[in-house]
Amino acid sequence: MELLINIAVALEMIFVNLTTSYLCLKKKASNLKIISVLTIFTVVVVSMSLLFITRMKIYGNGNGLFAIIGFIYLLPLKYLYDEPLNRIMVVVCSSWIYTMFVFSLSVHIARLFDMYSFSLTAFTVQTTIYALTVYPFLKFVKEKFIYVLKNIPDRTNKYLQNASLTWFATAVVVNLAFVQYDNSYLKLIAILFLAANALTSYLLIHTIVKGSKNIELLQKIAYTDNLTQLRNRTSLFREADDLVKSEIPFSLIYMDLNSFKSINDNYGHLTGDEYLKRFAKEASSVLGASGALYRMSGDEFICLYTGDDVEKLLNALVVRNWKSFQDIKVDFLGVSLGHVSFPEDGLALDYLIKEADKRMYEHKNSQDNIPSYIIS
Repeated sequence: MELLINIAVALEMIFVNLTTSYLCLKKKASNLKIISVLTIFTVVVVSMSLLFITRMKIYGNGNGLFAIIGFIYLLPLKYLYDEPLNRIMVVVCSSWIYTMFVFSLSVHIARLFDMYSFSLTAFTVQTTIYALTVYPFLKFVKEKFIYVLKNIPDRTNKYLQNASLTWFATAVVVNLAFVQYDNSYLKLIAILFLAANALTSYLLIHTIVKGSKNIELLQKIAYTDNLTQLRNRTSLFREADDLVKSEIPFSLIYMDLNSFKSINDNYGHLTGDEYLKRFAKEASSVLGASGALYRMSGDEFICLYTGDDVEKLLNALVVRNWKSFQDIKVDFLGVSLGHVSFPEDGLALDYLIKEADKRMYEHKNSQDNIPSYIIS
């Protein structure tokens, strides 16, 4: 009877682990093939494990060894699932850690009760814990853990794999320590494994944090204009598109610096670059918190404005006394503007930008290009 219960405990652990792999890994074999191969493999593994379980005097030791033997499930899983071996290993380790923790907890709780069958009590407790926790565990692994595995760089993946392996080894040792009260060696080994886990976990966290900073830097490079440090056209499309999807009203003001080519021709490109940076600084100060300025290309800029007084803003842009240009001994030659509003002038972002560009050129090509703007 005790042997049958031990087998039931082992099979329950296997079922949870294989279900985790089935739900979280990309399959390259049919469901029938997966079930058939894993069933045959499980029969072989359980039969081999029985040789150890029947020789253990204290309940649970065999299941600890069984967890180690069960690690060879990597062989059929690699054959059945279309995933890198390190990702399969991390998922398998995480699943075994969970099942061994549940098993150890079940044994510990069962010892609190003076029942006729200790093994049956432990098995009942284990089944109850699975009933309460297996769904949240599978949901976490499938929706959160797998997402992390697929989106972290290879170096971080390596640290995560090492951390998973050390945590798995610790779970095995702790599992054995739970069921053997007087084994000081196991307790010492458990402490050493915990120390190793602390180190690998620190390295993992350090790598993730460092990687996050690199991602932030790459995002800044991707969405920032290198010369003016304004947001670029990629950033404009992303942020304006969010406003369109959310149906939040906004205005686009397309701006082109008048006669900018003459600045480069007469004063040189270094002065031209400084001219662009001064304009970016001055225009941004006019916009304040209600708008953001983006450099589209060359001497063309766009303002994304969410305030409620766009006419005041337009007048401030064209009559602005650009005092900072005096420092580079170049007069500010003015700016041509074209203005559109969402949703009044259109619902598609591409159309709005083209229309604002068109109105800007109408303003630029007007008879004397007086400080005014085109609204419609």
